[in-house]
Amino acid sequence: MPGAAHQCGAPPPDHLDIAVQAAAGTHAVLTTPGAAKWYRANGKVSRQQVSLHAAGRAAIEWLPQEAIFYDETIAELEHDVELNADASYIGCDIICLGRRASGERFRSGRVAQRCRIRRGGKLLWWEQGVITPEALRSRFGLRGQSVCATMLAVGASLSISALQEVRAIGGPHFGASLLRNLLVVRHIGDDSEAARALMLDAWRVLRPHVMQRAATPLRSWHT
Repeated sequence: MPGAAHQCGAPPPDHLDIAVQAAAGTHAVLTTPGAAKWYRANGKVSRQQVSLHAAGRAAIEWLPQEAIFYDETIAELEHDVELNADASYIGCDIICLGRRASGERFRSGRVAQRCRIRRGGKLLWWEQGVITPEALRSRFGLRGQSVCATMLAVGASLSISALQEVRAIGGPHFGASLLRNLLVVRHIGDDSEAARALMLDAWRVLRPHVMQRAATPLRSWHT
């Protein structure tokens, strides 16, 4: 990270900055070729900053595959979205705490998140929180589940019918809410594959409403 001070001989903490600007009338679909992996911190904080800007009539879809946080990870994630008054957005976030397949649980560590969405200069969504092993176990947190997924959709064409279509997907620990021009989809569970399937189903429903185009398969999600 340019300008960061660190002890001689010690590697600087990981810091990833992603900035995307969609010009007027353009449509950007952003995804990843595989799951993101956040390794144990060794006392250092890893950071990710995502900044997305969409100009007039532009559209951005932020659809990365799941992020896996190993035990002892310390990470801070920030996600900022700035939309023109007539721009559209769909964003997905799937978090896996520990490595279920290998029997590793998230017993120590900290994952801090902040997400903000503005449209036409008005704040539509502001959420921040910290996931710790205690929050993971709490009945007011993740209730012992190791996977949580969120999809946010912003567009002028969102309506009660879109909300009903998403809710019809169903499934345990799955729900959706409509807040004016923003629709929120949530899921918690213990299976990353199930979370991926539910988020893809929700995207297939929402994309025609928000982007006015059919949901074609995301090839990278199936390789």
